[in-house]
Amino acid sequence: LDNQNLQQLWDWDHRNLTIKAGKMYFAFNPKLCVSEIYRMEEVTGTKGRQSKGDINTRNNGERASCESDVLHFTSTTTWKNRIIITWHRYRPPDYRDLISFTVYYKEAPFKNVTEYDGQDACGSNSWNMVDVDLPPNKDVEPGILLHGLKPWTQYAVYVKAVTLTMVENDHIRGAKSEILYIRTNASVPSIPLDVLSASNSSSQLIVKWNPPSLPNGNLSYYIVRWQRQPQDSYLYRHN
Repeated sequence: LDNQNLQQLWDWDHRNLTIKAGKMYFAFNPKLCVSEIYRMEEVTGTKGRQSKGDINTRNNGERASCESDVLHFTSTTTWKNRIIITWHRYRPPDYRDLISFTVYYKEAPFKNVTEYDGQDACGSNSWNMVDVDLPPNKDVEPGILLHGLKPWTQYAVYVKAVTLTMVENDHIRGAKSEILYIRTNASVPSIPLDVLSASNSSSQLIVKWNPPSLPNGNLSYYIVRWQRQPQDSYLYRHN
């Protein structure tokens, strides 16, 4: 009841929940899609107990993009610190209802993130968000250039269509893509750290170092260069 940031009710993939008696009531949850509530009815065994007033489709999810269509990515181009992504143009029944798109992206070392990772009831969010205006030409596919990224880093990206509220059979219609995982290109690594050298004989030097803090790719080898220098006369001044 009256939770401004509630978007997900339960981890249905890993936990079970059964409500043997009583019923549920949901109201004034602007980001909670009604489809999420209906799913909870099915899983918990409470379907049929609630009246229409117990689950109000007008004040649950009215500020959310409750998806029923899937956006498909059409192309990706990567550089060391930039990514260009395009996707199919979403066409709702009334094109005037489509306002814009929102692109969400974040670093993702592993391919196991979900839309709700890093979100809580207080409104914090680990996803970066960028609004994308509709292209002036209706036949041009929308897209975005993400810049300021890290080299050789995997990112998770997904897109939502921002639409006016449309109620069809008590469901709010929208569109969202699947999560795309994409890696930026490799770049020149930073310098090796903590370089030390020592002589163990009159004809040998031992050189040690630690890997660079920013490898910016898969390091396969190091190049070591050296140059003979003139002897410093100061070393022999007191002989």
